Amino acid sequence: MGNTGHSTGQHLHFELHKGGNWNIDKTNAADPVDYIGKDLYSNKSVSKEAIVPYPGHYIGQGYVDTGIDVERIQRAVGVKPDGIYGPITEAAVRDYQLRHGLQIDGIVGPETWNVMF
Repeated sequence: MGNTGHSTGQHLHFELHKGGNWNIDKTNAADPVDYIGKDLYSNKSVSKEAIVPYPGHYIGQGYVDTGIDVERIQRAVGVKPDGIYGPITEAAVRDYQLRHGLQIDGIVGPETWNVMF
């Protein structure tokens, strides 16, 4: 476990290597999806319940939202957390939604929240 690279907190890093030998060039690295199944990464497999409970209201520009929930969102999308949902955060949320096959509106509702958390 560690907190290196572009992570937002301590996490477990998981790698598979064919032959069981790790090397710095990662020439024996294997794609774990080949072993655990691609269905785990489809939108159908996304849990409907978040680890961090949904706050019960939309979060985005035009909504009165500042504070810890906005900071959580900012960390999830790689924006420096300041607790203010401005244009930079909205653009990062839109990009996140695009990458995850969600409705792209820049607003964090229950669907986006549950994928983030």
